[in-house]
Amino acid sequence: MAGLSRLNRINPFIYLLFTITGGTSLIFQVTWNRDLTLIFGGTRPAVSVILSAFMTGLALGAWYWGRRCETVQRPLRLYGLLELGVAFFALCFPVALRCVDGAYINAARALGDGPALQFVRIGFAFCLLLIPTTFMGGTLPVLVRHLVSAQRQMESRLPLLYGMNTLGAAAGAMLGGFILLPALGVIHTQWLIIGMNALVGCTALWLDRALTPRSAAIDAMVSQLHQQGAINEDEFTLRLAFWATAACGFSSLAMEVLWTRALVIALGSTTYNFTLMLSAFLSGIAIGGLLYRLPALHRGGLVNRLCVAMFFIGLFIILGAQFVPSIPGAALRFNQWVYGGFSGVRPLTGFTISFVVMFIPAALFGAAFPMAAEARSALQHRYGKSSGESVLINTLGAACGALSAGYLLIPMLGLQKSMLLAGVIPVIYASWMYASGETAETGERRPMIYATALTAIMAIVPFVAPEWNRQVLGSFRNNVGHAFLTREGEIDVERAVSGSTVVYYREGVEATVSVTQSDMMRSLLINGKTVATDSIHGLGLQKLMGHIPCLLHPDPRKGLVIGLGAGVTSGAAAIYPTMESLTIVEIEPAVIGGAMRFDYCNNKVLKRPNVHPLIQDGRNYLRVTNETFDVITADPIHPWAAGSTYLYTREYYQDARARLKPGGVMCQWLPLYELSTENIQSLTAAFLAVFKHVQLWRTYFDCILVGSDSPLTVDADSIRAKMNSGEVKDDLRSIDIGDLNAFLSLYVTDETELNRFCAGATVNSDDNLHVEFTSPYTVGSNTLSQNMRAASSMVNTPSSIVAPDGVERDLWLDELKAAQRVETGLVMYKTERTNEDGEDHEPSAAEITELTGLYNRAPDSLRVRRAMYDQLINRSYASLRLGEREQAISMLTKATELFTADGMANNQLAVLYAQGDRLDEAMREADLAVNRSPRVSAAWINRGGVYEAAGRLDEALDSYRQALALRPGYKLAMQKIILLQRKMRLG
Repeated sequence: MAGLSRLNRINPFIYLLFTITGGTSLIFQVTWNRDLTLIFGGTRPAVSVILSAFMTGLALGAWYWGRRCETVQRPLRLYGLLELGVAFFALCFPVALRCVDGAYINAARALGDGPALQFVRIGFAFCLLLIPTTFMGGTLPVLVRHLVSAQRQMESRLPLLYGMNTLGAAAGAMLGGFILLPALGVIHTQWLIIGMNALVGCTALWLDRALTPRSAAIDAMVSQLHQQGAINEDEFTLRLAFWATAACGFSSLAMEVLWTRALVIALGSTTYNFTLMLSAFLSGIAIGGLLYRLPALHRGGLVNRLCVAMFFIGLFIILGAQFVPSIPGAALRFNQWVYGGFSGVRPLTGFTISFVVMFIPAALFGAAFPMAAEARSALQHRYGKSSGESVLINTLGAACGALSAGYLLIPMLGLQKSMLLAGVIPVIYASWMYASGETAETGERRPMIYATALTAIMAIVPFVAPEWNRQVLGSFRNNVGHAFLTREGEIDVERAVSGSTVVYYREGVEATVSVTQSDMMRSLLINGKTVATDSIHGLGLQKLMGHIPCLLHPDPRKGLVIGLGAGVTSGAAAIYPTMESLTIVEIEPAVIGGAMRFDYCNNKVLKRPNVHPLIQDGRNYLRVTNETFDVITADPIHPWAAGSTYLYTREYYQDARARLKPGGVMCQWLPLYELSTENIQSLTAAFLAVFKHVQLWRTYFDCILVGSDSPLTVDADSIRAKMNSGEVKDDLRSIDIGDLNAFLSLYVTDETELNRFCAGATVNSDDNLHVEFTSPYTVGSNTLSQNMRAASSMVNTPSSIVAPDGVERDLWLDELKAAQRVETGLVMYKTERTNEDGEDHEPSAAEITELTGLYNRAPDSLRVRRAMYDQLINRSYASLRLGEREQAISMLTKATELFTADGMANNQLAVLYAQGDRLDEAMREADLAVNRSPRVSAAWINRGGVYEAAGRLDEALDSYRQALALRPGYKLAMQKIILLQRKMRLG
């Protein structure tokens, strides 16, 4: 009895140790996953291999050590040794990683990206992860063997062990994601966790010294305790209950993947939000496991309890799936209530929304596992072995669920049907398990008939449930919460998104991709974040990301673009006459369909013979390819999105430099919005750490870094010759760059000034991922003005510039400096006017004077003319509000004469002329509006109205149909068409 007393005294310490290692195991998984995705890539096949290797190790470890521990006299000692084993192999992991890294690169270059390489990934991943994860997987059954001697103890001690370990994992996710990784980086976090694991192992060995061997103190009483709390249920039904944990594992991990994909649209794709989602899911499972210890939850038969749990798992998954389109609005309202705004990191929102969505099913998952393990132990009374076998099939089911959700369910069925299917599975399994038990007990076949009927009903649920509101999911933007506020300050998501139409929506393997069309603009969104638009500002950045490196390189023949996006950057690079081959590397196949919706502005890039798209991780492609390039650039990807920061690190730039030919040029986007100045310094410092020669260029609201190991000579004649070639000239004019000086005025500075700007900055690296962890704090914040001022303060002329032949250099440089001053004034003018809400507002008197001065200094600048044009339109709206109709017409007329590349002023004039019954003038302006802006549906709607008022109904109908073709599903256009057709039928 003294041995049992000592055992009971140390039990609380054992639960504490197991809680700690729940956290350390989770952090190991997160950091090892980061390490391995840098080697194997972040594509779904590569990530799946890593997940499979990790979970297979856990499953095999639980099975092997569960059997092995039944013959061990000191299971606590074995537990300590397993934890020390995890620490030892984690200590060796970085060395093994370096060996695998080199071998994998060689294999990838030899085999190419195909099935053979996938087998190589599998082999390397299992070699790296199998031993430490096998040790991790063995810890639960070994501790069950130590703590449990009778069936009734399984009811209380296994749920406590399982719940505490999972609670530790939830805490570990928060500790690692919010504190350790941001403060210490990946490597030092691993060192710390290795130390904690070693301490836990040593503590377990020390505690074990106070105990007598298990066989001497406890096993003598096992035979008396076996029958206490024995479960008297049908053996076949108990086996079904045991295998239920595989179904629960499948649904639980499938739902984790599916919930994460749905929640990221509402909450945003920052690293903190992924951490919060994981922690909320694990917290629900932990609470469910701990609550299952309550005696009130042990009433009734074990199998019936498990049936009830699985039924409600499925029911709440099915019901919860129908509320997914409501989550974006709920998240915004919670932000408004708790934080009073929408910017920065909002952990309480992310955790609360995720917890509410996941809690009930996750808690029931947490209760279902100990029930299934209890059923297994009732069959064989070997508790460590039973627990190990339960972990085995639960983990394998979970692995299958996670892989199926990403690989099969989402691509084949979409998110909604996949969620419903994941809910249907536990309901069907529960019904058959219950029917089997009832039939075994009573001999009646009626329960089996009911189970069959329920199965048939549930099988059609995924296909008959009301479809989600894709207008919300496809149009919601999670980083601009203010866009969904009404004038009264209320949140109204559906009203806000009604101003656009979703013309493309795909739930792809890696992300949810949509294309929306408003009256004025088309946008590409990935996971609720706008990544490209066809606005002049969006196109200006995207096109210059392709043009700048090609104009600076003396002879660009082979190019690489990381990320397809809307295809605009690739389309700009592909049109250069010397560009023989352009490779585009895109990680998400669904983006290709989205890019094809921008053919009108991306030069139909995917149909060009010199363009070669690849589905691959761009970072990984650079590491493993044998190809070298003259130009490497990227479609803009903001660094606060989790994972994208790996395309902004020092190591990434080293990989890119290694793939450049002599004299090659690297181009990198440097966003100035939603980043702090310190973030920009960190990103720039990483670029400067790799490239010897660097230049900074700018667009309206962004900057572009250009780097090379060779001097970046700005040869005016060479650049002008390229700019004057057919497609290049037209493409540049489409973004208001009509001559050499207009292009060169975008130049800011070189490495000398940039090094001063970045002095003392933290270099963004793969280890510290400084910007990934700091930039989310400025999401949605107004940082553009301060960053643009910092960039503008560095403006000078290129030191390595070669003036045009036959031109006096000093005079020409004076002209260039004047153009740069105008450009600086213009971008600051545009920045200050769009900083608060992202849209132009009514200009003040000072702004009118400022822009007029710029126009007087550079009347031929297309960029200045466009700004004057926009200002005149805004001023005309102000005049209309004051009732000054003729003044508004005068301003709009001046705007149409000043700038002819846009038809919005003509469109407004047409409306005003039609209102004044000046139909001939209205039709003229309406025709000009659609000729100058043929992709603006509002212009076609207004043209239809003008022609309808003039009695020219066929032309009016054609206009309405054109608006509907541009914006499929446009309700206003459909209403106009129906009413006009009815009018035409009535004569």
